[in-house]
Amino acid sequence: MLGRLAVVGVLVALAIGFLQATRQQGTSYSIAWVTAPDQVTADQIAQLLLTNKLAACVNVLNGVQTHYMWQGDVQQNTEFLLMVKTRADLVPEVISIVKSNHPVDVPEIVTANIAMANPEFLDMINLATQTARRPTD
Repeated sequence: MLGRLAVVGVLVALAIGFLQATRQQGTSYSIAWVTAPDQVTADQIAQLLLTNKLAACVNVLNGVQTHYMWQGDVQQNTEFLLMVKTRADLVPEVISIVKSNHPVDVPEIVTANIAMANPEFLDMINLATQTARRPTD
């Protein structure tokens, strides 16, 4: 029983620490998943997002098997998956950069808010994106 209480105590302390960090910064964070047809496109998008400070980190995963419907037919491709960590207020700019630098008609761009994460990692996202250059700048 004491072990369970200790685990619950640690989880509560972590949650409180996260909430305090979020409240102090008043910032929300998001992760975007973007697929790219090749390494060149994936690297180009990652570099644009990072150099414009629209993302703090972009992971590029190779060899993702994608199955989808397109114009009434089932398609299958091997793609690259980008996992983009950013601030929620920068998501429209992330989408804009991806769409303007992606070779397909309808690029896959899916985002979700980050409900909980390491507070120091969120601080790193905030620091890395605080001087973001928006496409209209």
